Amino acid sequence: MALGKKELWPQGPPPGGPAGSPPPQSKRPEPQATFTPVSFALVAISVALFLWGSFNRGIGAVGVLWGPAVAEGQWWRVFTSLVTHGGPLHLFFNLSVVWTVGRALEVVLGAARFLLVTLVTGLGSALFVLAFNFEVKTVGMSGAILGWVAVLLPIIQPAGRRQLVVWLVQVGLLSLIPGVSWAGHLGGFLAGLPLGLSLRFGRKAFAAALPVTAFVVGALTYLAGSGRFR
Repeated sequence: MALGKKELWPQGPPPGGPAGSPPPQSKRPEPQATFTPVSFALVAISVALFLWGSFNRGIGAVGVLWGPAVAEGQWWRVFTSLVTHGGPLHLFFNLSVVWTVGRALEVVLGAARFLLVTLVTGLGSALFVLAFNFEVKTVGMSGAILGWVAVLLPIIQPAGRRQLVVWLVQVGLLSLIPGVSWAGHLGGFLAGLPLGLSLRFGRKAFAAALPVTAFVVGALTYLAGSGRFR
């Protein structure tokens, strides 16, 4: 999916003003012209781990999200699985969305908030994988990406929203294919949705929703990773 700069920019100013307030008259900066350190780091780490894992299979295996290993205390897998990928096409398609949607959202939120959102949506993805596919080995950033899309949906311009909805339908259909993690996709999306809705009400609402969502998702992920939902 290729979204243009104008379609990706949210309605009105970045979070802080009331919902539905008119966009400022001055020209807004282009998202691609703004430094986005978290998105760059996600791309760099993913590529580095993929190349390293190509020469050392053990490195890639350590990053996989796998319920039995998490239940034994290997909780780092919840996060390392985000930057671990199953093949060159998997890596390419995920990172192409990081480069477009991820960077646009990072411009809107700022690097620190975007990092927190990525961790929360990544947790939401892991939560559903551990709850519904405990024995299935899962990798990739798709769940967190679906969370980004859920954050953008309530604030994006109508043209961009239509494109995102079409893309979501396509991803939903792909999620039904064996080997694709429907649980990871759905979990990431549901974790991001309350954050996106809170953005409609400004910075204070988002600042309140973020820690609450992180706590709830984190607590449920702990229970799922401990095998409580099996």
